Amino acid sequence: MKDRGIIHLKTDNEELYNYTNKLARDNALEILLSAEDMDSLRRNGMTVPGDHYSFPGDPDYMERISNGILSIRTHYELKFLEKGIKINYFVFRLEKNKFIYHGWEKTKQQ
Repeated sequence: MKDRGIIHLKTDNEELYNYTNKLARDNALEILLSAEDMDSLRRNGMTVPGDHYSFPGDPDYMERISNGILSIRTHYELKFLEKGIKINYFVFRLEKNKFIYHGWEKTKQQ
């Protein structure tokens, strides 16, 4: 991953979403977007950071430019949406060599 790369987290798991959100805030990571209902972003025509990306030989490059990252849906995402389960979406930047403190480390006694 490149330095300050963009991480896109899509999950139906609220605990994972909240935990990742807390980690990002506690570690002063740059949060680009946080939404508890990703599908509402699609319905409102919102685009997100990193919408215009490609990789060498990407056959769907033009479609991705047109529809953006929000157009990408996983098998499980579609299943959950059919059941009315909301998908949480969290986008942040991660510095390549940054230590991420998660609160489990024990502080050294002096």
